[in-house]
Amino acid sequence: MHFYDNDLVLPMIDTPVYVGQETDQDEGRLWLFKEPEGPPSPDEQDPSSEPPVLTGFSDRQLHGIVDFDGLMQRLCEIAVDHPLKPVAQTADELADRGFRYALSRGCEIFEDAECVSVTITIRFTDDGLSLGRREGGYEMDFFAHPRHDPYEASKILTLFAAVGVEPHVDYLCDRGRTRVLEFSIPSEQDSIVHLCRRVFAEVYSMRRGDVLEYHPLKRADIPLADKLAALTPGTSSRTANRIQPAEPLPNVVPTGARLVHHPSLAFGELRLGKPSEV
Repeated sequence: MHFYDNDLVLPMIDTPVYVGQETDQDEGRLWLFKEPEGPPSPDEQDPSSEPPVLTGFSDRQLHGIVDFDGLMQRLCEIAVDHPLKPVAQTADELADRGFRYALSRGCEIFEDAECVSVTITIRFTDDGLSLGRREGGYEMDFFAHPRHDPYEASKILTLFAAVGVEPHVDYLCDRGRTRVLEFSIPSEQDSIVHLCRRVFAEVYSMRRGDVLEYHPLKRADIPLADKLAALTPGTSSRTANRIQPAEPLPNVVPTGARLVHHPSLAFGELRLGKPSEV
């Protein structure tokens, strides 16, 4: 890994492919790598038969080639000095008033009977939650990524366990890349606002200046395929187009058809704060 700048802040990352070894008269053993080959162009009639350009690293240079774990360690070293490193807020700093104002404008689910769900995310991230209607009340859904953040799901489960709520849906899909969690939540808007505040502060470490984006889904916007998929127990519109889920986790049985919106295009956005600051 190299850098674009002399301050060693902007990393330059390449992905070489290991080819083999050869012996050099001066350097001794060389480890040979080549650039990855992209898919051929549709207009390309005769792929090039020229041999790939190889880059050789000696034993003393090989430390510059790292695996995924090594790359993450290098990036963590850089993150300490990165200029964009705002301080996360605490749950108390995320005032209920700001969330209530955001939800009153963004969460049409509380006012429009045709609104099936609303997904709230932090801009430029996939960090967020979905609020959906269910028989007798509402539910809060999450799509955690255990391979990206192995602690995300446990933080969600810990938060809800503290308020005495267990997930009524819990399974893996996308070949283990996504964990779907669904919780029943109170119907009172104040309780929902307070729970949202805790999720963004304690699970996603929302930072000062972060912008909330909301994505409401109305019944008329649900594709026919999703409506049909929703007839299958344990299936939601956010997961209908994914790879079929693996077996449910032990002692957990997905129940009920859910219609939950997957974040796509933003229908609106709100910067967290008092009404005068938005």
